[in-house]
Amino acid sequence: MRNFVAILSCLLLLAGCYKLEFDGNAFYTVKGRITDTANHSIANLQVLIYNTRTYSPFLDNGIVSAKTNTDIDGNFTLTFPASNGFTYLQLQEDYVILPNRTGSNQFNNGNTVFIDTSSFHNYFTNLKTIKVYKP
Repeated sequence: MRNFVAILSCLLLLAGCYKLEFDGNAFYTVKGRITDTANHSIANLQVLIYNTRTYSPFLDNGIVSAKTNTDIDGNFTLTFPASNGFTYLQLQEDYVILPNRTGSNQFNNGNTVFIDTSSFHNYFTNLKTIKVYKP
C-alpha cells in the first residue's frame, strides 16, 4: 500500500508539471462560417483559437494561438502552431454555440468548442457552419 501511495504521488506530481509546448514547424488551419439560428451570417465576430494543458478549458486558462474576426459573410480562417495540448475555438462572450452543431467537436460549452486536431486532414479542417445565438 505504501508503494502504491508513493507511485500515485509521483504520477500526480508529473501530471502537474505538464508543459504546453508548440511546434514551430507544423501549423493547423481551421475554416468555418458563423450564422445565427435563422442562417443569417454574423459579420465581425471575434473568433479565437487557444490551447490548454487540460481537456477542460475551465481548469486551465490556456494560450491564445490565433485570433480573427468573421468577414461580411460570417466566414473565418485561422492558422496556428500545433501543440501538445488541447485546442479550442472560442467566440466572443455574448454568443453561445448551439449544442447540436455539426463539425469535429467532442466538447461544447457556451461560446467554446473543442477542436479534435487528430481528425485534421493535412493539418486542415473545415468546421462548416457553426450556428450561434445571443442569450
